[in-house]
Amino acid sequence: MSFFSELSPVGKGAVVFAVVILVYLGIANVAAWPPFAVAKGVTHTRGVH
Repeated sequence: MSFFSELSPVGKGAVVFAVVILVYLGIANVAAWPPFAVAKGVTHTRGVH
């Protein structure tokens, strides 16, 4: 973690932001897996948003 501690506050913010984006994309990818996509499609066709 020495690399992280040497970063400026802006650099730390950029790293945290990048991690948040990666986690968000990971969740989006998981939601796109067939079982979840089917479940989302079923709720969507029923008009539940």
